[in-house]
Amino acid sequence: MIDYLEQLKKARTTGLAFPALVEDTDLTSVFRMLDPVGHGHITYSQYASSMIRCFVKLYFFIIVSF
Repeated sequence: MIDYLEQLKKARTTGLAFPALVEDTDLTSVFRMLDPVGHGHITYSQYASSMIRCFVKLYFFIIVSF
Protein backbone atom coordinates (compact mmCIF):
# COMPACT_ATOMS: atom_id res chain seq x y z
CA MET A 1 0.00 0.00 0.00
CA ILE A 2 2.89 2.34 0.74
CA ASP A 3 4.30 1.73 -2.74
CA TYR A 4 0.92 2.54 -4.28
CA LEU A 5 0.65 5.79 -2.31
CA GLU A 6 4.17 6.77 -3.34
CA GLN A 7 3.29 6.13 -7.00
CA LEU A 8 0.13 8.18 -6.58
CA LYS A 9 2.09 11.07 -5.06
CA LYS A 10 4.69 10.90 -7.85
CA ALA A 11 1.96 10.86 -10.52
CA ARG A 12 0.29 13.89 -8.97
CA THR A 13 3.48 15.95 -8.78
CA THR A 14 4.82 15.00 -12.22
CA GLY A 15 1.55 14.97 -14.13
CA LEU A 16 1.91 11.30 -15.13
CA ALA A 17 -1.00 8.88 -15.32
CA PHE A 18 -2.31 7.66 -11.98
CA PRO A 19 -1.74 3.99 -11.11
CA ALA A 20 -4.80 1.75 -11.30
CA LEU A 21 -6.28 0.08 -8.24
CA VAL A 22 -7.89 -2.63 -10.37
CA GLU A 23 -5.57 -4.39 -12.80
CA ASP A 24 -6.52 -6.33 -15.93
CA THR A 25 -5.82 -9.60 -14.16
CA ASP A 26 -8.37 -8.67 -11.47
CA LEU A 27 -11.04 -8.03 -14.10
CA THR A 28 -10.19 -11.29 -15.87
CA SER A 29 -10.64 -13.17 -12.59
CA VAL A 30 -14.03 -11.54 -12.01
CA PHE A 31 -15.11 -12.38 -15.56
CA ARG A 32 -14.08 -16.02 -15.16
CA MET A 33 -16.04 -16.26 -11.90
CA LEU A 34 -19.14 -14.90 -13.63
CA ASP A 35 -18.66 -17.16 -16.67
CA PRO A 36 -17.49 -20.47 -15.17
CA VAL A 37 -18.73 -22.55 -18.11
CA GLY A 38 -16.70 -20.49 -20.56
CA HIS A 39 -19.42 -19.15 -22.88
CA GLY A 40 -17.33 -16.02 -23.45
CA HIS A 41 -20.01 -13.55 -22.34
CA ILE A 42 -21.86 -12.39 -19.25
CA THR A 43 -25.18 -10.61 -18.77
CA TYR A 44 -25.44 -6.87 -18.31
CA SER A 45 -26.66 -7.32 -14.73
CA GLN A 46 -23.57 -9.43 -13.94
CA TYR A 47 -21.37 -6.75 -15.52
CA ALA A 48 -23.08 -3.90 -13.67
CA SER A 49 -22.97 -5.64 -10.29
CA SER A 50 -19.28 -6.50 -10.71
CA MET A 51 -18.46 -2.88 -11.58
CA ILE A 52 -20.27 -1.73 -8.45
CA ARG A 53 -18.41 -4.31 -6.34
CA CYS A 54 -15.09 -3.09 -7.80
CA PHE A 55 -16.09 0.46 -6.80
CA VAL A 56 -16.24 1.66 -10.42
CA LYS A 57 -18.66 4.58 -10.38
CA LEU A 58 -18.92 5.12 -14.13
CA TYR A 59 -19.42 2.17 -16.41
CA PHE A 60 -20.93 2.03 -19.84
CA PHE A 61 -23.64 -0.03 -21.43
CA ILE A 62 -22.42 -0.97 -24.88
CA ILE A 63 -24.66 -2.68 -27.41
CA VAL A 64 -22.89 -4.46 -30.23
CA SER A 65 -25.01 -5.67 -33.10
CA PHE A 66 -23.89 -7.58 -36.17
